[in-house]
Amino acid sequence: MSKSGQIMKRYLGYLVFAAGIGLMRCSAVASSEPVPKIEQDIYRPAPPFENLKAAIYVRERERPLLPLIEDASTSIVGFLLDVFAYGSGIRSDLPHVLPEARARLRLPPPATTPGAGNTQRRFIHSSVYCWHSDNRHQLRFLIDWADVVTKARYTDSYVFVRRGTVWYFEKHDTIAPRHWMQTRRYFQLGCPGDGDAG
Repeated sequence: MSKSGQIMKRYLGYLVFAAGIGLMRCSAVASSEPVPKIEQDIYRPAPPFENLKAAIYVRERERPLLPLIEDASTSIVGFLLDVFAYGSGIRSDLPHVLPEARARLRLPPPATTPGAGNTQRRFIHSSVYCWHSDNRHQLRFLIDWADVVTKARYTDSYVFVRRGTVWYFEKHDTIAPRHWMQTRRYFQLGCPGDGDAG
């Protein structure tokens, strides 16, 4: 076989190999979980605690509440940190909870912590979303808490009120808390009553 024939044969071999890899990838994509249409997050975290504020999710339909959410975001993140530390026995106070509301606060469940000995841990926040407000001094929203070891999730509703320049937890909203398991990698966070699939 001539040199040009050998080159052509080798080139055709590469093409067949590449086509086979491409078919395998297409097959894997076709058999994998479909990605649903997910509404874009319009919230952009600002200092401080930008990484933690990334858990805040605001949909386009909630844009009128965006200034309130931005104003409350640092207090909300402080609350998330406080609750985790308080529930884990790291601290004994809850600065972002109104004193009269402490007895009403439901802590997220204990988390799975293999090898942690006697150390307590709680579910950690994964998403803060589904925003509503009755006035410019109040926000109502949901928080999803996650067990980072398993796929267990816990969702509860919260009402925050503004006192001066700081926002505080006042009470849980009327939406009952729920325990659930995350079975899909991609899904739209849904709000009760608005037809979203969550």
